[in-house]
Amino acid sequence: MYDLLYMCVFLFFVVTICYNLSFYIGTLIFKNTEDRWVNADGQWISEDNYWASQVLQKKEQLQQIQQLQQIQHLQQEKQQEQIQHLQHLQKLQQLHLNQQQEQLQHLQQNHQDQLQKLQHYQQFQQQKQLNQLQQLQKKLKLQKLQQLQQKEQLQQLLSQPKQPETPQQTQQQQSQQLQPKQQPKQQQQSQQQQQGQEIQQGQQPQNQNVPAPQISQDPKNPNDINLPLAYLRLNERIELYQLMPKNEIPGDGNCQMHALSDQIYGDLLHSKLIRFRIVSWLRRNKGYKLPNGATLSDFITENSWEEYCNNMSKNGTWGDHLTLVAAAELFKKNISIISSVESQGSFFIDITPKSKEYENGILLYHFAEFHYGSLCPLVD
Repeated sequence: MYDLLYMCVFLFFVVTICYNLSFYIGTLIFKNTEDRWVNADGQWISEDNYWASQVLQKKEQLQQIQQLQQIQHLQQEKQQEQIQHLQHLQKLQQLHLNQQQEQLQHLQQNHQDQLQKLQHYQQFQQQKQLNQLQQLQKKLKLQKLQQLQQKEQLQQLLSQPKQPETPQQTQQQQSQQLQPKQQPKQQQQSQQQQQGQEIQQGQQPQNQNVPAPQISQDPKNPNDINLPLAYLRLNERIELYQLMPKNEIPGDGNCQMHALSDQIYGDLLHSKLIRFRIVSWLRRNKGYKLPNGATLSDFITENSWEEYCNNMSKNGTWGDHLTLVAAAELFKKNISIISSVESQGSFFIDITPKSKEYENGILLYHFAEFHYGSLCPLVD
């Protein structure tokens, strides 16, 4: 009896459970189906509209995702640009630092170069001064040697007999004929220095009285001249004009031609040619007028102009003032002569041609009335 009762109760519970379970399952299925066709606003929609709304939602989600990706991409690009900009700034800073270092090195190198140049310049100046001192010593020795040689030449000239047929022009008689008034010593020295500068520049001295050529009828005997005093006077005057003997001129009777050759050609090899050209010019210009109005033929001591020219064409015949006038006109150059005469107002003689074509003139000296030499500016 109890077993049956228990069986009935068990069946009741089983049936109840099955019923409730089926009801619950049906309710759940129906509820899911009902939610499927309800939109987000709680309205019933058709299946097509539902799926269309789902597609739109997916598109919106995709667009949002793409926008997020684009934003992220832009942010990444911006970060990369900032990084590149920073790197570029770093490179510029590094380049600027390198340039500053190079400039600093260049300045240091320039400073070192300038120091080296300064040292080299100082060494060069010292060497130059040393060379100048050595050259000056050599010049002094050379001048002393030339003075000794000139003394020996003078002694040789004094020992030679004088040619009677070719009288020498005396510079002392010219100075006596046209001797100016005595000037104060300081004024004479300043005038002489000015003349010396004009001679070196190849210009004619200003306010210089040009004596007329004169051939002495009775040439002065060299034995009557105080040779040491004449030698000292000549050296003082040459130094006053800042000149010096150029080359040694032999005393063989052709000293004037040798001196002209040395001045014009730089050697003594053209003396015969110069004598020939001078004599040829004299033959053609017998009536040449001097600044004082006289002619060349008025100053000869021979019987005729032809005889004078024939004597002057011979080797060893002493040249005179007329041959110097001919040389000035022939070579178109100014001839300046420093003499050893005693007169301080007429020791400088200047012969100017009528038409001068060359600025550099001819510089000569005349010693003791019987020897010509060649001069040049004193070397610094």
